[in-house]
Amino acid sequence: MSKDYSEYAGKKVIVTVNLEDGTASEVEGKVEVANQEAILIKPKGKTRIDIIEASTIEEIRLAPEPAKKLTAKKLKPVELGRVRQHLLDRHGYRLSEISAMAEEQAREFHEGLDHSDLGHVHVSPEAGETGDAPEVEAADEE
Repeated sequence: MSKDYSEYAGKKVIVTVNLEDGTASEVEGKVEVANQEAILIKPKGKTRIDIIEASTIEEIRLAPEPAKKLTAKKLKPVELGRVRQHLLDRHGYRLSEISAMAEEQAREFHEGLDHSDLGHVHVSPEAGETGDAPEVEAADEE
């Protein structure tokens, strides 16, 4: 009895197929439909769909996903009264460090931080209206 390949339906895979001449070939693509008998796969870069019979499948594995490009979120400037919480939530400072600061002191500290290589930057909402900063989120209103 053949393996049921239905778990691969809709996923990107690499299939090692045994050819008639005794060699093996790899096919990478997206499985459109799969069952115990065969898989229908759309090979990467092709418009056609191929049928691979289960009896010829030597191995099937999920194709590695490319790493997603990370970008910094664009946040509104932090309002006074929320700066200390922002430093805890978004910058990872210790509670003991931030609790000892007054809100104004925390704001000055935050304004002195270099945000160029962090997971977020602060952009005024007006910049978002001109298209410079789309989808500006409110800082720490989670």
